[in-house]
Amino acid sequence: MADETKQFKEFNLRDIKDDEFITGSQARALISNSLTNFAEVSRIIKGLLQSGNFVTGSKGWRLEATGDAEFRNAIIRGNLERNDFYWMTIFESLDGYDIALATIGAVSVTLETAATTSSQAKAIKNPILNFNGLTWDKDRKIRTKVRFFTNTNQSIWLISGDISTARHIGFKVLDGVLYGTVADGTTESTLNCGSVSTSGNGVSLETRFETGVGAEFFVDDISKGTITTNLPSGTAFASRMIEFIVTTDENVAKKITFSFYELWQSV
Repeated sequence: MADETKQFKEFNLRDIKDDEFITGSQARALISNSLTNFAEVSRIIKGLLQSGNFVTGSKGWRLEATGDAEFRNAIIRGNLERNDFYWMTIFESLDGYDIALATIGAVSVTLETAATTSSQAKAIKNPILNFNGLTWDKDRKIRTKVRFFTNTNQSIWLISGDISTARHIGFKVLDGVLYGTVADGTTESTLNCGSVSTSGNGVSLETRFETGVGAEFFVDDISKGTITTNLPSGTAFASRMIEFIVTTDENVAKKITFSFYELWQSV
């Protein structure tokens, strides 16, 4: 330690270039020389700081000049305030939902149509007088898990936003095919995500929307691809956090069950 301090005794922070790292020895030398002017350090180091073992999503830590940071764990002794929007429900109640032919049980919500062509079951949450500024001009992610029971003569929408060509992101089922879907208010784009599974374990569905860039679709945690056209923007139907609709196209009842839904919007 003494040799390292002596070796870097004359080390000057002003010699550091943007995005350049300093070694552990240099850091210890700076500390031993009682460098305490943090404002000066912040002014000079304009790139990023990270531990030598940093691997994103795995180990180490990283601080970027943009304000982004990554740590494994953190203890916050004061307040921690977030400016993004996050909502998650396990459907303890359907109060505040626009519902039709929806029932809630001990472990899940069931949407089941009547055994009549064009019968529709639905659950919609649309807090239009919210204060969080829900908009398609910010990144958004939705996740849910749904059990399907049939794969013929049906249409099912599992989205945030509104159906058809109205602005939305999410999934839909036509007969026995699962699609990723987005629309910009005029035109819909879809992505074939494979056949519908009627397994009793249900299907995990996730849509990651990056505003103006694309929407990526995950089925059981596996990416099925990205849509980059006809993406929603603005605020129309952005406050419609969840819209699940089941329609039967024959005189046979169709149903789904679910018990979890999550929506996140960026700052």
